[in-house]
This record gives sequence, C-alpha cells and structure tokens, in this order.
Amino acid sequence: MVILGLTKILEAQTVSTERIPLITKITATWCNPCGTWGWSLNEEIMTQNPEALTICLHASTTSQLYDPAAATIYSVFNPQSSGVPSWYVDGIRKTQYSTNGGIYTTQTRNAVKAATDSILVNDAQAGTGFLWSWNGNTLNITAKAEFFVPSNGEYYLGVYVIEDDIVKYQNGIGNNAVHHPTFRKAVSAEIGDLLTNGNVTSGQSFTKNYAFNTPIDYVKSKMRLMGIVWKIENGVLVIVNTSVSDYLQQTPTSKNNGLNFQLELYPNPTQNYQFTIKNLTQNEKISVFDILGKNISVKQKIINDEIIIQLPENTPKGIYTVQVTKDNKTYTQKLIVD
Repeated sequence: MVILGLTKILEAQTVSTERIPLITKITATWCNPCGTWGWSLNEEIMTQNPEALTICLHASTTSQLYDPAAATIYSVFNPQSSGVPSWYVDGIRKTQYSTNGGIYTTQTRNAVKAATDSILVNDAQAGTGFLWSWNGNTLNITAKAEFFVPSNGEYYLGVYVIEDDIVKYQNGIGNNAVHHPTFRKAVSAEIGDLLTNGNVTSGQSFTKNYAFNTPIDYVKSKMRLMGIVWKIENGVLVIVNTSVSDYLQQTPTSKNNGLNFQLELYPNPTQNYQFTIKNLTQNEKISVFDILGKNISVKQKIINDEIIIQLPENTPKGIYTVQVTKDNKTYTQKLIVD
C-alpha cells in the first residue's frame, strides 16, 4: 500500500491515498446475539483489522438506530443475510454459517481478516477528502474525490455521517450500551451522487458541496464523515474505496495557518514502537489515535527540543494519527507502525 505525503502537514482537504477496507456489521438494537457474542466478535474484528474502518449498520426498521439510508446501502450488499448479526467486507458477505444456520465465529473472524488483507495489498484507485465548517447545528461540507490512476466507468460519491460511542439500548447489554462506530445519515444521495461516466485521468478530481442539519441528539465531538466512491460494474454497485475524516468538533486546520511550525515525525514508519517529534517543548498536548479514533496511551520523554514518544509494545501494525496542539492550533500527521 502506498502512503503519500507523510512528511508534510496534512491540509484540510488533502485527499487520502489510503486503501481502506470497509467492514460492516449488520445489526439491530433488538437483536440479542448482536449484543452478546456478536458484540464480542465485532470487538475482535476491529482489533484484528486496524487498517480497516468498521461500522455498524442498522438496516432494520425496528432498530432504534435505524436510518432509511442504512437500509438502502445494505440492499446493494451481496448476498443478503437471513438474519443478524452479519459481517461484510466492502459489501461482500463474509459471515460463515453452519449447516443448521448458526454462525461460526472463528471462521467468520478469519474470513473477514483474509478479505481485508487481500484488499490492503492493492493501491487505492480513488479517495475522498473533506473540508467542513459549522454554522450552529448546520454542517457545511466540501467533499473532494480524486482518482489516482486512469479509470473508466460510472462512478458515484457517497458522503455519510458516522458517530462513535452512541449511548443507546442494546438487547443483551441494556439501556446504556455504548455503540461502536455507527452509520447515522446520508449527506449525499443514499448511494451517492454521480461523479463521472466515462474516462478519468490520473489526478482528476471532482468536488461536491453539502449542508447537513445535524439532529440535536448527535454529539459533534463523536461525529466523522465517511466517503465511499462507488462504481457500477455489470449493473451492480461496488465499493471502490472508503475514506474517513477526523472528528468534526472543530473546523480542520489548513497547512500551518501562517506559522513556521511544521509537525515532523521520525522514523516513519516506526518499527520499535517509538518515534520522535521535532521542535516541541513540554507545553504541547500530544495525542495518538487509531483509525477508529481511539486514543492510544503513550509515554513521552523530552530531550532538548524533541519529544520521544513510546507506544505500547502491543500496538497493532497499521496507520495512526498523531495530533499536536501548539499555540492554540492543531496539527495532525499520519504515522505508520510497521
């Protein structure tokens, strides 16, 4: 997998070149298996596949987290499942069933892992970047889709809101279950808006603008944008790539806002769970997040104007986000743990 631009400040609308598999758990709040062994299995799947984005999709109309767009997206997944929970990778079912209709958990986990790994060996064909701002509860979004290789076909861009840590009832847990990253709403058309139908050159990009009126029960600090580039192949919608934004609690910074500071990490990739950040003092706030937005506990040591960061030795391989707050400005940089 090729990761570009690791040594420069991430711009607010830099299009991610990462190939991110989308793992989807089809679930419902009324489903007891979803909140018992299915809950634990999904935790294992997320831990085992840190480079993928894992979301929960409530496609059942009687689920308390149902949304019509969730049902529409699930309708193009293949093949459909007779019950929940069920797991898909880039819209292809990987749930492993026994002859009596039960689910093999170990085989399912292994099938998801194998499918995810097979996707990660390929470079991304296209990706999405986001620029956003808040006006009260209105979220104004500019989504930019870019192609990295010459392509041909009918392509669509879907832009969606996902939310982490939703406190809601879940059968098998109770009224205060903290739900994993969950599909909330479609910002674009449910299966996306047309980007192009024909030839696309390498580097060609398309921009879409949206305004999303955020429901009052959504938590801004837990919201992210998910972009899916879809393609119609043989009359069927397939996922080309998935991208995900940072959390939406604040307007993303662009370049370095006129300051001379640049966030520099080395070595990157890191192979011994340790890396250094240059040009810092003890006054900066440093955070490291995995692809799901979970804060990783780190240790730090200051030597002159550099800070050495030590990750836990059990940190899974994958792509992480390093966030530094300096002079009331926030800077982010991608880190690869190899």
